Amino acid sequence: MTRLLIASAALLVCASNVSAQQFTDARPKESAAAAAVPAPLALTSAEHVEIARRALTNGEYRTARREFKVAALLEREDGRVPTEATLGLVSVLCLQGKLGDAAVELERLATEASAQGDADTEARALADAIWLKVETGERQTVRNDAIRLRKVLDSSRLTPETREYVTQRVR
Repeated sequence: MTRLLIASAALLVCASNVSAQQFTDARPKESAAAAAVPAPLALTSAEHVEIARRALTNGEYRTARREFKVAALLEREDGRVPTEATLGLVSVLCLQGKLGDAAVELERLATEASAQGDADTEARALADAIWLKVETGERQTVRNDAIRLRKVLDSSRLTPETREYVTQRVR
């Protein structure tokens, strides 16, 4: 009962604040009402990825694409390489037939991984970008990516799993 009274009082205070603002503010009524409503809690990147996965499973590509992009942005803001979110976004782009856009996202991931010292992610992303570029006929840019990938492969920082993945992908 006490919670109900507190909730009712809070709604009354919000309503009276909105009414008072309508007469004192130069803002339109919608803005005053919107200002009285608290902002929703922000979701984490993992929650956005989960929403995107569900959307992808249901064939809701626009929603999945948007959610993967938001998740990647949040991870970048936190100083992390957005591997999972970017790979999800690449999946959506490929399903939409946007292989060139997917390759661009993979190159961006490779660059971010390189900056963070994540050679495994860099190598995998480059290998996938090369594969997509070959599929789309962008052979001119493949050469530069292949040179970059060779440099990463020549380093001893890669795991055997990544070396195997790259070898199979770039045959």
